[in-house]
Amino acid sequence: MPSPVFPLINSGVNGLNIKTQERRVGLAYDELNALNILKNAMEKRAEANRRLNEQLKFSSKQLDEAKEALKITRERIDGLESKCEMYGRLKKVLKDKLTELEYLIDDSTANIGQKQQKQQNDGWMDLEVMRKLRIQRQGLVDKINDLNNKNSENFSSQLNPSETFLCNNNNIGEQRIGLETQINQAQKRIQMLEGMEHKISVSLFLAKLL
Repeated sequence: MPSPVFPLINSGVNGLNIKTQERRVGLAYDELNALNILKNAMEKRAEANRRLNEQLKFSSKQLDEAKEALKITRERIDGLESKCEMYGRLKKVLKDKLTELEYLIDDSTANIGQKQQKQQNDGWMDLEVMRKLRIQRQGLVDKINDLNNKNSENFSSQLNPSETFLCNNNNIGEQRIGLETQINQAQKRIQMLEGMEHKISVSLFLAKLL
């Protein structure tokens, strides 16, 4: 007569095997879910990086246009003949300020170039560098505002009746308006860049949550 012990043992072993198999299946599903979550996160990150690269390219293009506008302004200043001492002093002030603006734009352009290179290398962006870039851009805006203020102050303080006739012969009033227009256009481009920086910062914050 067969011993009743063996069926009990076999039943217990089968039960353990079933539970072990169920655990393995559960772990496999957990791993699959984790991989799906990782896959979705990587896809979102790749899309965020693609948008950031597009925004960086747009910002770089805007900086190039602002730099070109300043270059044209400098050429116009260099091309004007000054026949009065007042305009000579004003010309120096304008050129010095333009030089400062060009340095600031070069720094911003270099920072964007570095960020684009870093984005290509590791697909990620650093909020600290964006903060510094925003500070530099704000400095550029402040410089433009300062230049506008200096223009008004110099023309108000340096023009006098004896010099006005000579300077008007050179159409300095018209030239000043043209220069201020160029500077205002550069300022508008900088304001547009500030908006782009805000969008980039928001995208970076969201990307870090992935």
